[in-house]
Amino acid sequence: VWFRHGHHREVYEVLEEGLAAVNVDTWLGVLPQLIARVHLPNPRIRGLLHDLLRRLGAKHPQALVYPLSVVQRSPRPGRREAALGLMQALRAQNATLVDQALMLSGELIRVAILWHEQWHGGLEEASRQYFGEGDVRGMLATLLQLHRQLEAGPTTHSEQAFAQQFGRELGEAHACLKRYRALLQQAGLPVPA
Repeated sequence: VWFRHGHHREVYEVLEEGLAAVNVDTWLGVLPQLIARVHLPNPRIRGLLHDLLRRLGAKHPQALVYPLSVVQRSPRPGRREAALGLMQALRAQNATLVDQALMLSGELIRVAILWHEQWHGGLEEASRQYFGEGDVRGMLATLLQLHRQLEAGPTTHSEQAFAQQFGRELGEAHACLKRYRALLQQAGLPVPA
């Protein structure tokens, strides 16, 4: 009801009242489902969700840090920005916990998800953004994020093998992306960072 009909004024008001009345601990069991929706398009529904997640984070920051750190790495800008905003709210109350958890989750993700897998998923996402949605900026942002990671350099044996196998071709592709961005800038069009 919340996510499908929350845009209706009456439903929104009942939800707002109900969410304020229910103990925040009730939502811990469905936290993954809530975090999966952090980027809802409707600003009012998204606002209710973010308010709930901020309250949850104030009481149980450890429950939100890792899932949000994963979403922060999403190639989809809307998801990533929503997670970053929620993480900033968490950091304001628990800076040490958030920083340490982000460092740990970054290392866990780095060793758990191979560059082969990241590039495969990223290329699929970029292709979907371009061909499926006509989202050139999203495609560029996805690809540039992958290239930034590659530029940081390999730190594991698997990453070194990936860089040796694909580094030259990916370097050429990155040069093409940079030229395309330069053309966009010259034309006065918006350029993804």
